[in-house]
Amino acid sequence: MQIRRYTWAEFDRAIRILRFTAGVDWANVAAVFGEPRGGMPLAVALSHHRAVPLVNHSGGRVLWVDDIYDSGSTYRARGKPFYGHHAVWLRREGVDCPIPFVETVPTGAWAVFPWEDPVRAEKDMREYHAKG
Repeated sequence: MQIRRYTWAEFDRAIRILRFTAGVDWANVAAVFGEPRGGMPLAVALSHHRAVPLVNHSGGRVLWVDDIYDSGSTYRARGKPFYGHHAVWLRREGVDCPIPFVETVPTGAWAVFPWEDPVRAEKDMREYHAKG
């Protein structure tokens, strides 16, 4: 499996897209919640850029964000049932993603985000794949 390292410049581009063109209904978003760990950087940036509060609770006008929509399990467990609006930076290639996203990560790539430690990310990748 190849490692795809994303940069802060790519993060900034993703924030611009989520702010303006990714299909988020900002007129109905009053706050942002970031899924721990990966969604937090997105949530903080969107909170600042859109001048809406960053919150730690659910609600119909809260935008739930995460770094990647891979299998959809996090979204189904925490995003979909509790939050009215949803978006992610990446979606895994070949996975049907029912929410706004910015770009697609190839099936054979492990995404490493700019806020992650590259060595730890490689360890996470090996542990993830060892689970089967």
